[in-house]
Amino acid sequence: MQPDGNTRERIVGEIAGAAAAAAAAGRRCAIALSPSVLDAEVLAALAPQAGSWHAVHVFLADTRFDAGGRDPADVQAMLRALPVPRAQLHVDVADHADPARAAAAYEQELRAFFGLVVGALPRFDAVVLRMAPCGNLPGLAGGSDALDETSRLATVNRAPGGARFVTLTPPVIRHAARVLVAACPESAARRPSQGVDGGLIAAANTTLIVH
Repeated sequence: MQPDGNTRERIVGEIAGAAAAAAAAGRRCAIALSPSVLDAEVLAALAPQAGSWHAVHVFLADTRFDAGGRDPADVQAMLRALPVPRAQLHVDVADHADPARAAAAYEQELRAFFGLVVGALPRFDAVVLRMAPCGNLPGLAGGSDALDETSRLATVNRAPGGARFVTLTPPVIRHAARVLVAACPESAARRPSQGVDGGLIAAANTTLIVH
């Protein structure tokens, strides 16, 4: 299910707002996006905001790998349509054929970008996610080991249908300044009873948008 008009407006507002705030403060801005929150309408709405994006760095909140290796990487083309310099798109995780190696490389990239010491967490300005109809957040399936991860920044997770994801871990997402989660009524209704979000939705920095 694609985001509706109100949800797209909130997604665009969250992303553009974080970019504008960073530009006004004269600092760089780090945003992590689930590819499922982006569609042609969202990309078109973000294009006029290009003036605020010169210091924005975009990361993947999650990326899917199919049973044969890599998910078809239209993800790359879609993210490169954002008004962000190519060098500031940190999306090469989607180029790896092996998800375990992709997660390890992605963690190294995060540590280098944020200048992290051992035990420290990156501080994203915004993380934008989309909840699946089953109530899972992308890459964080209910009952999986990834929900209990406390030390890694990125990890591999397997969804109920078998698809493998490389995803940011719950501590990283909870540590972001802002988290926006788009959900259809079905997924929002299932989430509380199944408890599949690792406490992310209950965090003070998280906004759930039901459409």
